Amino acid sequence: MKKILFCMVTIVLCTFSAFAAAFIDPTSGLYFQLAEGSTTQVEVTYHSSYQGKTSFTVPSTVTNDGNTYSVVAIGGGAFAGCKDLESVTLPNSIQRIWKAAFMNCEGLMNINIPEGVTVLGNGAFKGCLRLGLIPIQLPNTLVSIDANAFENCLFLTSLTIPASVQHIGESAFKGSGIYDSSSNWQDNVLYIGNALICSSPSFYGDCTVKAGTQVVADAAFTGSSNLYSVYFPFAEPPYLGNAIVKSADIYVPCGAEEAYKAVNDGEYKNVVKTVSSFFNVQGRSGDATMGTVRVRKSSSCVNVDTLVAVPFNGYLFKQWKDGVTDNPRAVVLTQDTTLTAEFEKGTLLITKPNDAERGTTSGDTTAHLNDVVTVSATAKEGFIFKYWHDGVADNPRNVTLAQDTTELIAIFLVAHTVIFEDWDKTILSKSIVADGEAATAPENPIRDGYKFAGWNKDFRSVTADMTVTATYEALGESLENVPVNAGEARKLLRNGQIFILRGEKEYTLTGQEMK
Repeated sequence: MKKILFCMVTIVLCTFSAFAAAFIDPTSGLYFQLAEGSTTQVEVTYHSSYQGKTSFTVPSTVTNDGNTYSVVAIGGGAFAGCKDLESVTLPNSIQRIWKAAFMNCEGLMNINIPEGVTVLGNGAFKGCLRLGLIPIQLPNTLVSIDANAFENCLFLTSLTIPASVQHIGESAFKGSGIYDSSSNWQDNVLYIGNALICSSPSFYGDCTVKAGTQVVADAAFTGSSNLYSVYFPFAEPPYLGNAIVKSADIYVPCGAEEAYKAVNDGEYKNVVKTVSSFFNVQGRSGDATMGTVRVRKSSSCVNVDTLVAVPFNGYLFKQWKDGVTDNPRAVVLTQDTTLTAEFEKGTLLITKPNDAERGTTSGDTTAHLNDVVTVSATAKEGFIFKYWHDGVADNPRNVTLAQDTTELIAIFLVAHTVIFEDWDKTILSKSIVADGEAATAPENPIRDGYKFAGWNKDFRSVTADMTVTATYEALGESLENVPVNAGEARKLLRNGQIFILRGEKEYTLTGQEMK
């Protein structure tokens, strides 16, 4: 394993080849090479002789072939893999600590990073397990902490990031002791002072960035798949770089929209929105097994947010803890606000047809006990709704929910069409009846000169579509000024009414005599 690791380190170090031949400083035992683009400045470079040493003091100047050089950097991979190295003293002339400079120096505990240093390169202290056992201080000249700079520094539990820092690379503190300190976490977001490092993978919902945040680390939110929006409650944008998930909306104070859209060369211009208020509103569930609460932040310059209580299946929203029953609920924010939704078990109403091929039902719901709910049944062509399985034929039907679960089955039967027509094919009525049931005839029709005699078919048990026709009996001749002999009686039909004329008399009626 050691041999493989040594080969890997060797490969890495080969990438940091010198721009000029390296030379040794006999006093410090360190090797140097010219810094890129310079003839008067040098940086510490790697040499295998460093292995096994426990400490080094880097000089501010070195001399070679009669020339004096200023030592301005710790070169890439200069001390990488020096597992026995415990202490390094750096001069004030150092300006940059380059990529992997102290990577995997597992024993390194004591190092000063002097004022004047502006860059800590990628993985500069990665794998320095003991770094932080002796507190370290970052200089006020530091501008960039590059990716993985302090990754896996297990004992690094606290650090002050100076206000000069404008960039923090991805995973700069990943796996360090800073992650283990609860005091560094706020609402599932990790902060180091005024620097936002990352959000928790379990983060859910909207993130409001802590006031005073000056820099947001690259990829800070990429591990939070349920991040909806990011809120910045200050007008001046911090450094964002590649920090924001572009699918999440960015909310900023009114008037600051253009400043945020310009960040990172306008990369976020399509997701920046404005909001007037940054007071926090939180929605909580009184019972997390019954439902949840979602918060919709206002997307305009109005400090009104909306809370929505969402009950789970089988439960109902009852009210907010303060007694308000509005849902959704608009909240005018004048201060940080927390509202708790109360849920209750609902009563379930289920409807279904006796045969899905015959019809459909509607009205399924979860409601409160004793609520009145309307259900209905709709027959398909060729069928008819008869009644609900409990015998009630109302459709639509109002149902009072009196138990945990109410189930109603709509009974649909095969239907037949019965047409009642007059002697001249005039349709008198049309009705749909269930198979085997009787049709209802219309009122008896009237035909001048005839008496209605009945219908031509039996419709007391209908088993197929049918047409029923009215039948008549012919009446006698038409009479005027009807004479009646003594002891006789004559029947006369006039305007649908039957008159019985008796006695020896002549009547001035006109009509048709009935035999």
